[in-house]
Amino acid sequence: MKLLLIIFTTLIVLPLSAQINPDSTKVRGKKLVFSDGSSFETPLSHLKILGYLPNNGKTPFYILEGRDCSVCDAPDEIFIHNPEDGELHLEIVSNRFPFPGIEYSRRDSNMVIYEGRAFLGMVLLNKTNAMIWYQKVKMPDGKMYDNILIAEIINGKLRSTIQSPETAKISETLKLLDLGKCREIEGKPYLTER
Repeated sequence: MKLLLIIFTTLIVLPLSAQINPDSTKVRGKKLVFSDGSSFETPLSHLKILGYLPNNGKTPFYILEGRDCSVCDAPDEIFIHNPEDGELHLEIVSNRFPFPGIEYSRRDSNMVIYEGRAFLGMVLLNKTNAMIWYQKVKMPDGKMYDNILIAEIINGKLRSTIQSPETAKISETLKLLDLGKCREIEGKPYLTER
């Protein structure tokens, strides 16, 4: 009887976050609805869950697609957020990322200002739970420059870094994709907001 009481007590004191199954989280309008029935309101329109980054057994960081207005023609973006961190603030750029695909200038629809591919999972041999963007960005000098953007969870915090293209090769990520270790977030063409 004493053993059963200890097990029962352990179940009661588990944090709510440990009971949330991210694979069964649903979207209803602008809300994430978790498997336990609780929900998290976001300010995002056209909200979709693209995946999540694990957080050492705690509530994961959700990878969300959406835009910060409901009737404008702004492009979708990616937001990485842990609901336990509170409200999703759109003005915080550290959790806001470009959507993969090709972004065209609104002034000249033939001018490419961004090209990117994004992958989630084991994206490099030394990055087992991360998101990586291989991207080309048009700079003020008019030239396209390659870089790599990596987002990962370190000690319960979202960390993102922009690195030079020599840091990682897309061929390594594509091999891991073929092995089923990661998946690609499908890109799309879109016009810049500006």
